[in-house]
Amino acid sequence: MRYKKRWATIAIIHCCPMIQLENSYFYVAYSTSGIFPAENCATKSKPGPLALILIMLQKLWTNPTKTFNDILSREIRWIEILPLFAVNGIYVVYYLIKAEKGYNLASNGKLWGAILGIIVIGSIWGIISNLFVGYLVKVTGRIFKAENNLKKIYAVFAWSSIPLIIACIIIILSLIFVRVILAQEETSSSNIFLSLLTIILNIGMIVPAIWSFILFYKGLKVAQKLDMTKTILNYILAIAIFAPLYYLIMFFEY
Repeated sequence: MRYKKRWATIAIIHCCPMIQLENSYFYVAYSTSGIFPAENCATKSKPGPLALILIMLQKLWTNPTKTFNDILSREIRWIEILPLFAVNGIYVVYYLIKAEKGYNLASNGKLWGAILGIIVIGSIWGIISNLFVGYLVKVTGRIFKAENNLKKIYAVFAWSSIPLIIACIIIILSLIFVRVILAQEETSSSNIFLSLLTIILNIGMIVPAIWSFILFYKGLKVAQKLDMTKTILNYILAIAIFAPLYYLIMFFEY
């Protein structure tokens, strides 16, 4: 029986080469998701980015602690971490610009300029701020005698941002809808519908943010091996150290 199991395992790995050739946790999540039976792997092509994101969202929703354990037990790659840092930054920068001076969407050119600016500035901000705050979480973790593997902390920051991909899509759609509304001179039923939809979407963006924060808390507990109270205090302390620098940057910016 033992030999049969061994040969069965070899057969599955052979028919699903992505498991042995791809180190990406996205592909591992896909190959172990149970969505496609193992015996049919040879006839299935690799899923696209959208399918992979949906699989990760499903795994993080159903069992976040186990998913973070799986993520942190595998090779952590910067090629996966940095884009997710950027997603986090895009979400934050959208609200920062909106709060400070709003968006000029008077023409299509200004619309796409605003979207491009959010993506570029947000990506840079997200990468820099997450690298810095992640390091602070490691430093403050020493106070609570946490397990301080910096790369694992960065992985938690990154993978907990997965729900914010939904929020970033909503951001782009909202800006496009606002531009469509402004482009029409007369009020119409379609304008009213788009206005209501934009309001609903903007309110709905809060949901991915809350989910992302909950995932971050659960992931940080796994990464640093702390209890609930120490995990929260550790993060608050790191943010308290980061806050003066953030406001200093904002002061010189505006």
